[in-house]
Parts: sequence; structure tokens; C-alpha cells
Amino acid sequence: MNSGMLQALVKDTVLEPAKAARQVLDFEVAPKAVWLGLVLIVVLNGLFYGSLLPHAGGPLMPAAIVESPLRLTGAVGAMLFVTIYLLMFGGRLFGGAASLLDMAQIMVWLQGLRLILQLVVLVLSLAVPLLGWLLSAVAGLWGIWVLVNFIAVAHRFEALKAVATLVLAFVVMIVGLSVLIATVSGVPPQAGEI
Repeated sequence: MNSGMLQALVKDTVLEPAKAARQVLDFEVAPKAVWLGLVLIVVLNGLFYGSLLPHAGGPLMPAAIVESPLRLTGAVGAMLFVTIYLLMFGGRLFGGAASLLDMAQIMVWLQGLRLILQLVVLVLSLAVPLLGWLLSAVAGLWGIWVLVNFIAVAHRFEALKAVATLVLAFVVMIVGLSVLIATVSGVPPQAGEI
């Protein structure tokens, strides 16, 4: 893949996500390379968040995790791997056909773009905070639409089932995190903390 193809794929991801998803899934990438790419994305996200979040613990990310780059990277990795599994199994409940490798491959691509976007938002926020916030908000909403399209293409079903898959994964993740926090801390989170 040359730089022109990469730029076209980024453009398609933003403007024609279903087309981009088909292109990403059509790449013949060895399974080991996909998993290695996922680990790389996790480490880069851990470094990024670790440099931005020191001493910023909260109800969903206790200070003990945020203050340790290794623990933070582990938490980011665990959440990403759980998300991949939930999107795969959730989609299958609605008749989807995506494999674990399919979901991992699209998540490597989307998480890589997300990380680059976060760096752009960070720089823009330092220069013009309002523009950084606006870009972040628009990108977050647009990112949901892109993810829905990628899920639909990976599972080979319509967008409504992809939305249902995403909602199911989100609900299961929130319930799971709530149970985990309650188990680890011994105190269930309050309704406003989730």
C-alpha cells in the first residue's frame, strides 16, 4: 500500500465508510500481523493516555490504574479486546457472520485513525480550545456512524442490526464495568458515576 492508497482509504473511511470497510477486510493480512497491530495500537494508546492522564483517576478509571502506564495500557488493551469480542458475538446474535479476525482487523484500522485524530485534537485544543472541542465532538458522533458501517460490512448485514450490535456491546460493557468496579472496590458505583 502506497501513500496515495492510504490517503484514499482514510478519505473513504470518513466519507464512504462501507466502501472503506470492504477494502480493509479485503486486505490479505496474516492473522499474526493483525494481532500484532492490535497490540501496537494498545501500547500507543496507553502511552498517549498515560502522558495525558497522570493523577486523573475517577470512578471508571481508578487512580491506581491511571498513574501506572503499564496498568493503563493493560486496561486499554482489555477494553479493546472485550469490545472486539462483544461486537463479534453481538453481531452473531443478530445473524452476522464476522469472524474474530474480521473484527480485529477493522478495529486496528479504526483505532489507528482514532489515535491520529486524538493527536490532531490535542494540538488544535492547545492552539484554539473551542475548535479542538468542536472537532472532538463532531468526530465522536461521526465516528459512531463510521463504526456502524464497519460493523454492518464485517457482519454482512444492514445498518439497523449494526446499531443493535453496538448498543448491545455498549450495555454489556457498562454492566460488566459496573460489576468489576463493585467487585474490586467493594462499593457499587452510584448512578451518577457511570
